[in-house]
Amino acid sequence: MRVALGLWLATWSIATAAPIPGGVPLRAILVGVNNYQSRQINPLTYAVADATALRDFLVAGDGAGVPADRITLLEDGASADLRPTRENLLHHLGSVAAATAKGETLLVYFAGHGVNRKGEDYLLPADADLRSETSLAASALAVSDLTTALLPAKARQVLFIVDACRDTAKSPGGIFGSALRIASTDGLDADRVRATFSAARPGQRAYEWPQVGHGVFTWFLLEGLRGAAVDDAGWVTVDSLARYVQREVNDWTRKALKGRESQLPWLLKDGVAPLALVRFQPARLVSVALDKTPLKQALQTMARQADCDLLLAPGVPEEAPLSLTLRGRPLSEALGLVLRPLNLAFEVQDRIVVVSPKVSEGGGVKATGLPDAVGGGPVGAVPLAVQRPLGQDQMPLVLIPGGRYQRGSTQARIEADLQLPGLGEVAEFLFFNELSNRAVEISSFYLDETEVTVGQYRAFVAAGGYRDPQWWGPDGWSWLQQAGVSAPAGWPAATTPADLPVAGVAWYEASAYAAWVGRRLPTEAEWEYVAQGGQGWRYSLGDRWDPVQLGIGPAAGSIKRHPANPLGCYDLTGNVAEWVTDVYENDFYQWGEAANPICVATVKVDVTEPRRVVRGGGFDADAVTARVRKRAALAPGERRLNTGFRCAADLRTVKGMP
Repeated sequence: MRVALGLWLATWSIATAAPIPGGVPLRAILVGVNNYQSRQINPLTYAVADATALRDFLVAGDGAGVPADRITLLEDGASADLRPTRENLLHHLGSVAAATAKGETLLVYFAGHGVNRKGEDYLLPADADLRSETSLAASALAVSDLTTALLPAKARQVLFIVDACRDTAKSPGGIFGSALRIASTDGLDADRVRATFSAARPGQRAYEWPQVGHGVFTWFLLEGLRGAAVDDAGWVTVDSLARYVQREVNDWTRKALKGRESQLPWLLKDGVAPLALVRFQPARLVSVALDKTPLKQALQTMARQADCDLLLAPGVPEEAPLSLTLRGRPLSEALGLVLRPLNLAFEVQDRIVVVSPKVSEGGGVKATGLPDAVGGGPVGAVPLAVQRPLGQDQMPLVLIPGGRYQRGSTQARIEADLQLPGLGEVAEFLFFNELSNRAVEISSFYLDETEVTVGQYRAFVAAGGYRDPQWWGPDGWSWLQQAGVSAPAGWPAATTPADLPVAGVAWYEASAYAAWVGRRLPTEAEWEYVAQGGQGWRYSLGDRWDPVQLGIGPAAGSIKRHPANPLGCYDLTGNVAEWVTDVYENDFYQWGEAANPICVATVKVDVTEPRRVVRGGGFDADAVTARVRKRAALAPGERRLNTGFRCAADLRTVKGMP
């Protein structure tokens, strides 16, 4: 359901330069549905305004400059052949798809209601009928129908934008968005891309913003297209657009809803090409004349010219001399020319440049003094990240350079893990929720060096953290009142060593602490990426099962008793298991995003309190449950003495810390 909300308004600055007209050859079909014939479907207020505003931007001379005859708009007040009925939708989808040439981009945008029935997502046209499953199937537009209609398209790029993740209150069923995906590019040319960008994740609602007269998602979508999401090369791509819209919508809902609910747009993309949408003249170009200039000094100059901060990970040869002249190059292009010959990787995120050793396809870190292959046992871990700003709680924060890793376990790895010594007969079905053949991209972020300690958590308790609802959110505060607790389970006495990891905390307590210190819990994908250590290991310190080295024993011990892993974090295996932010969905590894995946709601309709993911295995783990790929889950209010947590933070959060 799309929900109107008028609680918060702020001003954003967007790029002042106009797009370069005709930068991307594009055809589009745009659909906005406010009013439905069925009384079972609640009317919307701004869906037509959303679709119309997108059309106006695309055709405007100071917008994308697309010829008007390449844009088809279906909305409530149009002539009969352009009203958003199912028949018209299918007809125009087929016509536009057939007319799209091989080198063009096809954009399909839908603003309206969506529902899910028996695992099938449906977009609701104006004449949708929800009285029965049969009438729904006959009158709504199934995503499978959309896929079929788009199959004839020869377009190099197809983008489906859907501001419809909003089931109607009178329409119980599945969670809209759980099956949302257009045709894959499997078997197609490498430069062909198919992507779906949705207003919210499965199980979330999309909000409307009366002050601006648009849905929140589409408002920021338009801002991004107008230049707020432009990358340093002058392009708005679907990736740069998704990053901008996700960040702004998430910030908006956090401030407007004060933690009661969230809305996080969702990008599913098949294909490796960037899917360019709008082109601008690059605003900040880099010009340098380097003559045996040390690498760090050269990078500082380039970042400063582009108005960016610079973060260097260990393994970067800071004194390597450079002799090179660059004139008027976009930052990313300039960085690539400088860093690729040195086998270094970089990321530009929120005007912060992160430079790090490149990770090979097999996961090994290729840099002097660092391990470059999966080892058979623990290493004396050379930290890959030594940037150590301190959090509000004096926790050292480890810079984790972004990268790509193999998520979960392949069938071959599972078969190998079934042979672990001393386990006897282990049922293979215990591994089913980690089965995956997918590689995942993770953006750079910060992670706590260790698990949150008793001493750090003691400060939260002493500061009245259990009496202040601002840290807890509605569900957490409700749980706290019902549970009647004022400290973790088995809370230690004042004489307990402060360097033990805190344990006996529910997910609600971990999340509240993270909010109190201005950080967040890591996502499941972030946690697994760090735990594999850039090496693809079975455990956080190697492939060999060594209980003593991994912190497995009769009880949790002090932090930093064992080596850090190659990314610089301690005790990711053993000591205490760790809460992460994700809702548990057993097959999420099969359908989650390929970049920065996060599961925020279960797609199961019979679950009232979704479980939250726990990773890492505690001090009582065995050779199977201590693996970094092992997925487990608990109710968010459950407290166990072998479970604690650590926090994470975005780059811009740490940049803004005092």
